[in-house]
Amino acid sequence: MDDHDSIDALQVQQSQILLQMANALEADDTGIFVKLRDQFEHLNWRIELKELGDAPGYIWHTEQDDKVRDSHHFNDGKTFQWDLPPATGHPGEDYNCRCWAEPVDGKAYARQKLITPINDNPRKLTTFDLMKRYHKGDGSPITMEEIGRMADFIDYYSYKVTSRADGQPGIYRRVEQQVIDTAIKNGEGYFTYGFEDNYDFLSFLVALGDTTIKGEFAGQARKEILGDQKFLVITGVVTYDHEDEFTDIFSQVERAVEEDGLSREEAEEQFNEQNNGTAKPFDITTHWQTKFNATVAVGKMPKR
Repeated sequence: MDDHDSIDALQVQQSQILLQMANALEADDTGIFVKLRDQFEHLNWRIELKELGDAPGYIWHTEQDDKVRDSHHFNDGKTFQWDLPPATGHPGEDYNCRCWAEPVDGKAYARQKLITPINDNPRKLTTFDLMKRYHKGDGSPITMEEIGRMADFIDYYSYKVTSRADGQPGIYRRVEQQVIDTAIKNGEGYFTYGFEDNYDFLSFLVALGDTTIKGEFAGQARKEILGDQKFLVITGVVTYDHEDEFTDIFSQVERAVEEDGLSREEAEEQFNEQNNGTAKPFDITTHWQTKFNATVAVGKMPKR
């Protein structure tokens, strides 16, 4: 592997892109910011693949009709690597693209591409800032973008936070496998799949602690036949939603209400601690969507 393609080198590129993203935000240049964000996300994908040693390739396939774009027709039958996409992007990523990828190693693959614009506040709020809002604010909700951490939040959830179900980092891979399993069970056609779980975000932002994220895949699966091999090609959109109420994280009353199930009145009496009437809890919300593409081998055609 060349030095410029190592994980360390890719992380250096990410640091440089983050600086350029901050400059783009200060200049109010949304177009440049979005392009840089996509580059940063792609580097995340490359790093993840290299860490897992799971970056083989795929063969590009079109539907071979007169609706196929010329640039995609040019890719047809050629082999590409997941961490080095062609200029067109990967199959299925372009608008209304019906192309699909045949994994060269015969394994299933899945990929999610962020399609929600992100306009993070250049000034990242801290837990201390959120505490001031709790004690002096009006209780109105705040988004993760306003906090200045939406891009970081999505990255942490996608690739770093540990699933309590299997102990593995990164929730995107778990969601992708669940969607593939559902498609195999249901077969061809439109389907949805909902999910919800609780995750530890304490090391990301103390104010979040344990937080719940839920979502839903909506899309379809279709059959493709190549030689004697049958594939399911899965396309759709995944919607992710996060909402968490912020209260005084240092309050014994709040911990007793949330963790022990006491009423607020019982907790205040037990700990002799009362709200002075000015503190107001507020919701922190996050919403984003990804474009989902996957291919999985589902068996052989019967011999004639």
